[in-house]
Amino acid sequence: MAFVLDDATPSVVFWQEEEVGPTIRAARDVARTSARWIRHDVGVSTTGEGSFDEFLMSPVPLPPDSCAESGTAALMIYTGAFGGHPHGALLSNRTLLTVGLANAMVRGMRPDDVFLNSGPLFHLGTWMCTLGVYLLGATNVFVPASKRSFC
Repeated sequence: MAFVLDDATPSVVFWQEEEVGPTIRAARDVARTSARWIRHDVGVSTTGEGSFDEFLMSPVPLPPDSCAESGTAALMIYTGAFGGHPHGALLSNRTLLTVGLANAMVRGMRPDDVFLNSGPLFHLGTWMCTLGVYLLGATNVFVPASKRSFC
């Protein structure tokens, strides 16, 4: 995790204590990032570390003409660690829209659908459905990793 933080050089890191608390704290101690750390635990007071609610209530004004181009990278997904380290694959705004809409069409998604999102959010298979549901204005319901069970 520390490698990914150093490689990606994020400005903001959102994390949940319940999901990755010990792992992210250990990585945070050794990573060289100067990111703003925002704890996002639903229904839990997160004073002192920068809470998600505080983040939402402190908007940052955007400079004029700051709209992203369609080919601009919008998401980085890390690949398997082939060759010793994972690699950040950059996906553009256009790619995310295309994949999400194509997936919605192929699956016959509708705006009144509800998707039980139980897959890992670092996997493109999960993202394709998540994006399709999101783009249609349907409902994504996320299952915490600690509540998932696989047979």
